[in-house]
Amino acid sequence: MKFLANVIHAEYDENDILVVGFADDRFDPKTYVTIDMDPEPDEQDFRLGLDGLHTETSIPRLEGYDLVEDITLQDKCVLIHLHAGPAAKAGIDPVIEIDLNKSFEDWVKLEEAITRLRVRISEVSSRRASKGY
Repeated sequence: MKFLANVIHAEYDENDILVVGFADDRFDPKTYVTIDMDPEPDEQDFRLGLDGLHTETSIPRLEGYDLVEDITLQDKCVLIHLHAGPAAKAGIDPVIEIDLNKSFEDWVKLEEAITRLRVRISEVSSRRASKGY
């Protein structure tokens, strides 16, 4: 899947949850991806597997926790690498390529948000490996 994001959002909401979103249109999006994470998951989140990233997309059957294996920002493009299982279930390639509108200006904020998402992916993976699941 590949699309041009004319809307790019990287902010903390009123509950301090980091929300990163990309959409083709602000008012009537046909294609979109949002990823969010709670900065301080609690023990219940850990037990239920809700301590990772939550992803919503415009793709049918591609929504939930632990879909994203990695996310990178390079050359005004975001690459979201999905785990093979969820990608296969949705019937798409495991890489979502999002070209960013050239008029986007807040690269520092987006880079910081993606770095935080990558750190969380690493933390969750390490924690689950140490617990044996």
